[in-house]
Amino acid sequence: AAVFDFTVASGGQEVGVSGRFADGLLRAELASGDGAPTEVEIPIDDPLAFASGSLGNLVALPTCEPGERYRLDAFDPLTLQASEARVTCGERETITVAGVDREAQQVRLETGGVETEAWLDEAGMMLRARTPFGLVLEALDMDPTLASDESTAIDGSTAGDGRAAAGLLARTAVKPSGERPFRGASRIVLSASGVERPLPVDDHQRVTANGFTLVHGVPGGGCAPRPEHLAAEPFVESDHPRIQEQARQIVGDATERSEQARLLYEWVWGTLEKTPVLGLPSAIEVLDDGRGDCNEHTVLYTALARAVELPTRIAVGLVWSDDLDGFYYHAWPEVCVEAGWQRMDPTLGQEIADATHIKILEGGIARWPQLVPYIGRLAIEIDAIE
Repeated sequence: AAVFDFTVASGGQEVGVSGRFADGLLRAELASGDGAPTEVEIPIDDPLAFASGSLGNLVALPTCEPGERYRLDAFDPLTLQASEARVTCGERETITVAGVDREAQQVRLETGGVETEAWLDEAGMMLRARTPFGLVLEALDMDPTLASDESTAIDGSTAGDGRAAAGLLARTAVKPSGERPFRGASRIVLSASGVERPLPVDDHQRVTANGFTLVHGVPGGGCAPRPEHLAAEPFVESDHPRIQEQARQIVGDATERSEQARLLYEWVWGTLEKTPVLGLPSAIEVLDDGRGDCNEHTVLYTALARAVELPTRIAVGLVWSDDLDGFYYHAWPEVCVEAGWQRMDPTLGQEIADATHIKILEGGIARWPQLVPYIGRLAIEIDAIE
């Protein structure tokens, strides 16, 4: 059997993932906050490598000859997903890590469309990795801390802070052509190019004769939530007793969905400290820590809403920033109220999210690596805005 133990820490938040592979089955536990671990069982062949799609592909690999190429199965302990890793072996060289010269072999890794450059020691363990998002990660022989605004620690845990998170937003921002957007827009007509997968269509994002149109408001016609919009899931612990108790306190005697959604929005917006965090958000950890960026606000809101039977889905995509003069990657909750799906943004203080929110995908953390093919490739032209 293969055993793993993986911890992600950022600021006051920490999430642990541990488990074992045996007989084609993965048994894992996700631990965060003071609650009982979430148990997960997934059928999977025993993997040969570990990958971390959220921060680039970090894998433990055998050494190989320069120019050699091969494929192997990889497993991402952050998203609990299996994938295929493609490895291209490079030259051996001496690098300095944590002030010590180390012999290493350079390799290029590709998993799920993400390519990472890495340097491995003779045992195949990673000493350094350069991700597609501009981050350089290094193994440290001390408690994991962020060495600079462009590096972080590996070797069993990942640490980040606001400087790294803010720098990552700036590096991945999409600078549009055409008219300049502005926060609070009620309608945008745009065209997107550079990626094979089209943007999703819903009541807020429509294909019209003039182009792809984004609208602000709560479209009528109701909504048709699916079971997963009410279910607990890894990192969205809506069944945790403390999440349920907090949610009931917030909504009180309110029975209408729109009123419950508003009360939850006001509480999350008014309670959480707004600070960039480079880590893995867990609703119970966010409830304890009381701070975070869009990921933390979104998973906590979603868990609280589902705890009171308010159907909620997580949207991930782009939103406009005047400071960055571009669209940056962002997450927000969408709530099924009486009129239809209402986009809310408790991070930015928008009870109804404005038309600069461009959704790329829906779903929890297991789907977030699907953003990677868009980063650095998506181009946006603004044809009209009001």
